[in-house]
Amino acid sequence: MIAGGGDEVAILAGGGAFPLAVASAVEARGGRAFLIGIRGEADPAIETHPHTWIALGQIGHLFAAARKRKLSRLVMIGSIVSRRLPRPWELDLVGLMHLWKNRDIMKSGDDTTLRRVAKLIEAGGFEVVAAADVAPNLVMPAGPIGKIAPEGADWRDIAAGFAAAKELGARDLGQGVIAVDGTVARREDRRGTDAMLADHEAAHGRGPRGGVLVKCLKPQQDRRLDMPALGTRTVDGAARAGLKGIAVEAGGTLVLNLDEVARAADLAGLYVVGVNAAALMAETPT
Repeated sequence: MIAGGGDEVAILAGGGAFPLAVASAVEARGGRAFLIGIRGEADPAIETHPHTWIALGQIGHLFAAARKRKLSRLVMIGSIVSRRLPRPWELDLVGLMHLWKNRDIMKSGDDTTLRRVAKLIEAGGFEVVAAADVAPNLVMPAGPIGKIAPEGADWRDIAAGFAAAKELGARDLGQGVIAVDGTVARREDRRGTDAMLADHEAAHGRGPRGGVLVKCLKPQQDRRLDMPALGTRTVDGAARAGLKGIAVEAGGTLVLNLDEVARAADLAGLYVVGVNAAALMAETPT
């Protein structure tokens, strides 16, 4: 294992604002963060922090950048448009040799590309850690975060939503659903949460406000990789779709600026609540 520790981490940055949020959170706690941005994916704003850029497949460059700064812990965070392993001709020489040396990982039966990438990084001597571990302020707490809380009837939708979302996640198809009147109205697909909300908005029209967006961890999910995420854009989309609220898994969801999300929810007249999914499902009759 390479020397390093504490909140001193390399951040393999995909798209969106979360890589920057994790870096800022680490630095705010007195730690050291170094962003390794994937070209074509990461936000150019990572250049406001210590950083470097790599192309998809430059595993050797990734390792060298982290080792040069004596960083042994690595966070994988941010959206990746193309979720596939790099092709052999996209790899740098070190990456090609590393992939060949650890080719059994490609045959391991892991069900996601992200897990295989994480195993390859670990085979290079690094520890892959969860964003939630180095930036705990980004993790959704239990309970409502704004001024509005779900009412009695809302919990029927929330319970139905969590049961359906866990079932959907078990099939590795998505992390979220929309439940209305105790029935699942929509399930997330490969297009993601924003597309599901837009579909519901198109079908809902100007009807009365009702229903909930539920997002939660997949039962088999590696918490170091691809946790459900929530930001003001999700709140805006839920409001446009005519929903009453958003319920996400407490302790299992990353929130981009909790205070801003709470203010956006209050302005939109929505509740946003963190739920103990296991306790809820244990209490819900099957």
